[in-house]
Amino acid sequence: LEKAKNTSSLCFFAAVTLGLILTVVLHIVKNPLLTVLGTKPEMWKDSGTYFSILACGTVFMLIPNMMGMLIRSEGAVKEALSGNMLGTVINLILDPIFILVFGWGVAGAATATVIGNITGMVCDGAKVGCAMKVASGVSSALQSAVLAREGICISEHDGIIEKDIEKTIRNLGRIGSIGMQNTDNMILD
Repeated sequence: LEKAKNTSSLCFFAAVTLGLILTVVLHIVKNPLLTVLGTKPEMWKDSGTYFSILACGTVFMLIPNMMGMLIRSEGAVKEALSGNMLGTVINLILDPIFILVFGWGVAGAATATVIGNITGMVCDGAKVGCAMKVASGVSSALQSAVLAREGICISEHDGIIEKDIEKTIRNLGRIGSIGMQNTDNMILD
């Protein structure tokens, strides 16, 4: 058991470290990489925005995948898949809300992807708790879409979502760095 805890801790901190390094490297190589990938001039701004947001969320994309691999290595394939699936479902729900309702465009799509990965990170497998999180998340997302279409919105001073995408991403980063500290300790213990 102690060896498994040590291995899990090492994998977690390696994912965080690699994610932080990749975030910096991806920002440094963004323009050359977009050029090599054949980004057309008319798509440069949107591609750069999408790329930058995903680069900032690299840590949040590596951790759930690493956790899923560790869970799969113990033979719990279904449980590992449920966390990844939850992240995908949340991403699919948030994409149209952020793009069409909030009008964030490509930045909304990238933000939804990062949020989906964060959601998948906190899912605890195909248990009742995870099913409740999925049901609650889907229900909340659909209710938010209906309210937004009716013009009923929460003030940008409530919660993490702001009118300005950069502030929303900063709030999301604070949740990941500050807010998840207790969760990290609980998961690792």
